[in-house]
Amino acid sequence: MISKRLFDMENKFLHCDSQGDSTVQAKQNVYCFDNLFEDGPLFNEKNIQKKFSPCGSRGDSMIQTNKGLQRLDDIFDSVNGCDNLFALDEMETYAKIFKIHSFDNVETRKIVTADGFEFESALCQEYRVMKHNGFEEKTIDQSFTWKSVDKLKVGDLLVVKLRGHPKKEENPIPLLKIENSSFKQPEYLTAEIARFFGILFGKTTYTEKGISIQVVKNQQQIIDFLDDVFDIRTVTQKDRVISIDSKHLVEWIHTNLSTTFREIPRIICCSPRKMVVEFINGYSDASYMSIPHPTFQQKIMQLSRSCGHKDFFVTNGFLQEHNGRSYFKGYFLDRITSIQASTCKTYHLEFGHTCNFLHGGNITRYQNNTEI
Repeated sequence: MISKRLFDMENKFLHCDSQGDSTVQAKQNVYCFDNLFEDGPLFNEKNIQKKFSPCGSRGDSMIQTNKGLQRLDDIFDSVNGCDNLFALDEMETYAKIFKIHSFDNVETRKIVTADGFEFESALCQEYRVMKHNGFEEKTIDQSFTWKSVDKLKVGDLLVVKLRGHPKKEENPIPLLKIENSSFKQPEYLTAEIARFFGILFGKTTYTEKGISIQVVKNQQQIIDFLDDVFDIRTVTQKDRVISIDSKHLVEWIHTNLSTTFREIPRIICCSPRKMVVEFINGYSDASYMSIPHPTFQQKIMQLSRSCGHKDFFVTNGFLQEHNGRSYFKGYFLDRITSIQASTCKTYHLEFGHTCNFLHGGNITRYQNNTEI
């Protein structure tokens, strides 16, 4: 008989035969694994509630979903956070997120990698790493293994999955209520607007009349873009700085972007891959020789991993293209360079079945899961 996994309300695993008859007498609330999917006869969200030990990752951790990159704390704070939200796994299939839990003052480890990526997770979370003799093995399953955070060491190679950003229709842009104005507002995000958003995150300062953008490349294209998309002609150009006199544009930017330029706009995180690539291209053009805020450089790195754009790494505060990365069978290997003990509030995703998911491209899961 082919055995299948079962579990009860206390997350104890039992076995049943292919007809669902238990070979071990269950005490209570036992359901065959297959019945827990949304189309199963016994499906009910209450049936999959489990007791968790404090686990998970820091709130600013970004995971790949069917709706693009999502911060864990944003999912938790959103009224409809888990509605129709599915996490992407290593094989680029989706697992439904039923609930997200939070835990205060959890013992964690802050981990920094050679690629410049920094993340923080509880000790019970596991990550895919390369085995010591993994390069000699023939298959991925033989080359990689799982390690819990408390077992990770400096020098371990984290397994990173690049790409996987969803392809969707264009996103609508919120419109401002502006009366008696010639300022034209686009209704949908386009590749050109996504690139302009990236440019604004390069080096932008606000003035009394509008904004000034320091641009290294394609200045005339930006001026033509402002005229065509927003009907703005009050633009002056001096050296590498473009000055735009438009308070309406400033108001529009504040509405759609983070005013501190430390968070990637949600409209970009949830956009199709093409838009994401254009955002990063615009940022690269405008950020030459400028030092990004550490929070933002982490987000832009996760975004580039998600869409499989260019191979970026951080050195001396600069985001640069890296041609010397280590790859194995299509995966990027990122060496751990620092591990520090810490505590923080963590967020734990609840799935209806065993799965892994992608955190900044790193392949991760919770410790009580079985082998994939």
